[in-house]
Amino acid sequence: MTGTVVIALERFLPDARRIAGALDAEVMPYGPDAFREAFAGYRRIVALMSAGIAVRGIRPPPPRRQVAGPGSRSGQP
Repeated sequence: MTGTVVIALERFLPDARRIAGALDAEVMPYGPDAFREAFAGYRRIVALMSAGIAVRGIRPPPPRRQVAGPGSRSGQP
């Protein structure tokens, strides 16, 4: 595991590079697996994006549930 990574949306990459330079960190463009890769390889993560995107990126996927009403023949996930 290495030090710090700055994960940023494409439009924030210039700012991410500047922040990474100040923190002696690496820059990772945001993508579907960015947080998974960051948690596996870095000790500290800086997210340069809206809080909602970051929270969805770090939370585990919700469990699949199936709901069926009384008298239902099939359920809705």
